[in-house]
Amino acid sequence: MRKILLLLLPVTLVLTSCDLFNNFGKKVQVNDKMTVYYKGDGVTESDAKKLGEWIDKNRGDNKDELTAQIMKEGDAYIVRMPVKEEVMSKDKERYERIFWYMQDQISEGVFDGKKTKIILTDNKLKDKITLDELTRIEVGKDHYVYLKGNSVKEKDAKEIGEKFEKEQIFPYTQGAILLSKEKGTLVVRFLPNEEQIKSNKEIYYATLANLQYLVGKYVLNDDVKLVLIDEELADTKEFAELAADKKALLDQRMTGIDNTNAPYTQTQYQGQRQTDADQTPVDNDDH
Repeated sequence: MRKILLLLLPVTLVLTSCDLFNNFGKKVQVNDKMTVYYKGDGVTESDAKKLGEWIDKNRGDNKDELTAQIMKEGDAYIVRMPVKEEVMSKDKERYERIFWYMQDQISEGVFDGKKTKIILTDNKLKDKITLDELTRIEVGKDHYVYLKGNSVKEKDAKEIGEKFEKEQIFPYTQGAILLSKEKGTLVVRFLPNEEQIKSNKEIYYATLANLQYLVGKYVLNDDVKLVLIDEELADTKEFAELAADKKALLDQRMTGIDNTNAPYTQTQYQGQRQTDADQTPVDNDDH
């Protein structure tokens, strides 16, 4: 499984430095362009230095002066990052998703897997946006569910991941799914499988269009929306609801299969892919 790798250049262009007149805590000058403050019990100069070095390493081509602050609440690290409001406002949802996922990257890369929460601030470190909590759940071998916020219970997210593992749906992804519930619909976002895209893009899309229906009705018993994303976590493709005749055909094949315990991707649907290759996904740009 290849973990989702963010291209951090667009993110670091959003980060900015602070207007230094408040007491932000003890100062660590990582270099002439990177400053981190640490404040309160449970955080150290070493923590601040490691965070600053991580941000500096992942800043891309951004040469601006950057600032961050680190504190602790219970067992969780709280990282405050000032952002440029004029840039954030252009694509707020996308940037929030990127910073949301960055919580896991910083947790793993800086704080040895300890829970990490990012708060986006103005240039006086006044809180502006507190990001949804991120929970990472490992299922099977090197497959992950990233749960966004508390719209889905953690135990339910784990069960969803285990069902995706059993039904062999993870191979259609790069080994990880981002899970949230939006307006009553379970939204499953993931990077597309590059090999399947290169092999036959239309069949791959047709597979996902049908899986969106099958997973919703036969695996999770819930309204499900599959969404492809890019490495900056921006939505790139979603899939239209199947026509009634296609649903009926899939239902017939589901009820007519002998081995009801076999994975959907290996039995019922495997023989269906070529016949439904004309199913066209909905490009996100069309909405």
